[in-house]
Amino acid sequence: MNEEYTEISQAFSVGKFSVLQHQLTQTLSDNNFESASIRLIDSSFDNVIPSEIRFGCESEPHSNFVSYPILYRKRKLGDLRLQERQVSDPRNREVPALAKRIALILKRFQATELKSHYIGKELCLAGYSEHLLELEHFIEKAASANCPVIIGGPMGSESLAVASAIHCNSSVSEQPFVEIRCVSGNDRTFQMQIMRGVRRAQGGSIFINSIDELSLEQQNILTELMSSQIQAKGENRLRASASNVRILVSTSKPLEGLVASRLFSRRLYSELNFLQVWLPPLAQRKEDIPSIVEKLLSKYCHPQIRSLTPEAMTLLQNYHWPENYEELERVIARISTFAEEATIDVSDVVDFAPEVVDFKSLAPSFAENIRQNFEGLVDILLKQEFEVLQGFHPSLNKALVFLAENYCQEITLSSLSSNAFISPSHLSFLFKSTLGTSFKPLLAAMRIERAKSILQERPNARITDVSLEVGFGDLSHFEKIFKRLTGMTPRDYKNHWKKRY
Repeated sequence: MNEEYTEISQAFSVGKFSVLQHQLTQTLSDNNFESASIRLIDSSFDNVIPSEIRFGCESEPHSNFVSYPILYRKRKLGDLRLQERQVSDPRNREVPALAKRIALILKRFQATELKSHYIGKELCLAGYSEHLLELEHFIEKAASANCPVIIGGPMGSESLAVASAIHCNSSVSEQPFVEIRCVSGNDRTFQMQIMRGVRRAQGGSIFINSIDELSLEQQNILTELMSSQIQAKGENRLRASASNVRILVSTSKPLEGLVASRLFSRRLYSELNFLQVWLPPLAQRKEDIPSIVEKLLSKYCHPQIRSLTPEAMTLLQNYHWPENYEELERVIARISTFAEEATIDVSDVVDFAPEVVDFKSLAPSFAENIRQNFEGLVDILLKQEFEVLQGFHPSLNKALVFLAENYCQEITLSSLSSNAFISPSHLSFLFKSTLGTSFKPLLAAMRIERAKSILQERPNARITDVSLEVGFGDLSHFEKIFKRLTGMTPRDYKNHWKKRY
């Protein structure tokens, strides 16, 4: 390992070794071990991780410990040393599995350092769900091979992190890792992009991101380039070959299905179909979300932001995350940027990421009652009982208050959202997700209720005047809405009340 990398690693470990120590401590605690130590013998960890890490056992004599090998890809990284009395505890029968998990944590940390230096990004998987442990097992096996890998997964999943993990745990970890995104619609531009990528990735790996987005012509170009030599620019003799580069690709659609539908080249698929893995959606591994959030907070947050309250974390875990990791990353970046306090709470999530919040869970009885009793909401707003609305999103609350105070005036979604200090689309989402309706039916119902009150109080009033007074500029529209909501025309309703006087 070169000197430059050694220096970077030493500086890097000062700030981030505590994160590794926390993960290891938590893993040991989860397995009922209070005291332990890890001794590393693998030289690849030199200047990255201390050769010995102790956990609550500084004063314990060495004779009280039993050693277990820490293995990765059948290679010994070091030893896990546990107290003999704890190993005999009947609760601790999974020591080999514990040693395996520690190996994964150590290799993750090491790979993160390598990626930060060689790739320029901190790319790492986070969490310890069964799904993720199975994925780590695949990465371990794939890293020891030298053949193409197809990484499938839903939109926004961690395909880049998996590809870079395979590269950084392989024998070419210190060689180039080049990512190419399949976003070019121009065949010539795509061809040049691939050629440059192959030249840069010689001896290392090239990751073709979203290969399922390529046109059939671009797929054919890629197939030809994979089997040809590429002359380096400015050189007469030096040629780069795709055979000297490991090919890793990602897709959000199963390629075999695209081949069957004639949307993907069968020849290219045959060239790539050696190893395959499919990443599970984040909704299937919600137990990983706290670990992912912790990692993202360290990446995006200001120094004073440390954690989320349990209630805020529950909101995130209850969301279905259709865009998976990338959506969660955007949400954490946004919340950590705008949050004012050291600990992010429910109000921060509600304010800055309302799209992930199930507002019924925040005010279940009232929200459910509103959905079932639309007239109840209209009555609350007409009586201006604003204290009942306090459980709602602050911007929705402001919009409802403004609506209650100005419903007889001309109101549009744009003007309503402006007074609530929120975008029209966001406000529309809050109306539908929280109240089960849009603002127009609510506004119409309030105006009709006001018209009914006027006709009850002044049965001799002209229908046209009443229509204008409550905010309807179009008489025919007023009459249509009035009959729909009351089952009577305004004139019939007026005559009904005349008879009572």
